[in-house]
Amino acid sequence: MKRTLSLAVLAFVVSAPCAYADSIPILDINITYATAGLGPDGGVSFALFGPGTTITGYGGMGCYAWCLQAIPDLSSVNPSQVFVGGFLSVTIAGMSYNPDLLSLQCCLFSASGDLGGSVSGFVGQDETFRYLNLTVPGGGWNFNFNYFPATNGNPAFYVFSSGSLTAGTPPSPTPEPGTLGLMVTGVVGIAGVIRRRRLPHG
Repeated sequence: MKRTLSLAVLAFVVSAPCAYADSIPILDINITYATAGLGPDGGVSFALFGPGTTITGYGGMGCYAWCLQAIPDLSSVNPSQVFVGGFLSVTIAGMSYNPDLLSLQCCLFSASGDLGGSVSGFVGQDETFRYLNLTVPGGGWNFNFNYFPATNGNPAFYVFSSGSLTAGTPPSPTPEPGTLGLMVTGVVGIAGVIRRRRLPHG
């Protein structure tokens, strides 16, 4: 009898973590729009948007060969892996989280620096802990350079100024409450004028 009881307790202890893991919600989030910017120092800022979801963060691109120094031509310009340094704000499925509690597995950006594909990870802690599956739209970088022509025997060169990435469809702007109030007031005013004109005079 004691042996049977010991086996039952052991089975419970072994299976309890699995039962808890199975009960943790998994959030499947469709990111519909993403933007990123690259500065002259190689720093990257990015933002992801989806239904009830906004994630902003920062990182860096290993572009030292062309974004941190003058270059004679643009043949060496290629985006490279963007490494995420951290997150600044996190709202997922309408719930705000501490940005330090978001972890996305490799890699939000591809080895060539582009966005696209799916990313898994987790967010929150204790009762707010959730597994994540993000579907991210594909998009590539556009880079801007300033051109300096040859002068006084010095050859012409290019200097990187900025980079941008957009992917997906921008969300529709939500009217502000003040705008909605003006619209309602205008409709009520027009209805009043029409009603007055229909009333018999005298």
